[in-house]
Amino acid sequence: MNSESELLVCPDCGNGRFSWIIRQVQFGAVHRFANGHIDVEVTKNGPITDSDIGENGVFCVDCQEFRTYEELVPDDAEAVHLSEDELEGDR
Repeated sequence: MNSESELLVCPDCGNGRFSWIIRQVQFGAVHRFANGHIDVEVTKNGPITDSDIGENGVFCVDCQEFRTYEELVPDDAEAVHLSEDELEGDR
């Protein structure tokens, strides 16, 4: 399949940077520091087991608002349109 895509942005601020929650299996070590702080060191990422992107949309990092896919608008300033094949190469 080789169809073109267009970059979508927030309708309010024009920002194209979004966040969403994924649940992923990770493997690694657990460290306790002298001050009692505990931290993890990830040594390997496993499979993604779940995500909220389909049910909740995405979160605009500038506006701090959740947006559904239907709310997002094309980025008129984006001159380069990537095909699905090109996008998959970035993963």
